[in-house]
Amino acid sequence: MNKQEIITKVNELIAAPMCNPELKAAAEAYLKAQDKVGADALVKGSRGDSEHD
Repeated sequence: MNKQEIITKVNELIAAPMCNPELKAAAEAYLKAQDKVGADALVKGSRGDSEHD
């Protein structure tokens, strides 16, 4: 399963009516963290930073 498939499944979980509040909060935190990782990588790449800096 690739990253996009996992994100899709997490979104489906959040939308499920039987999803309890704690699980929903954890899933939303996961998605937020993924957004931050992606944004950080985009910014780092646009500046030309290497992973060894």
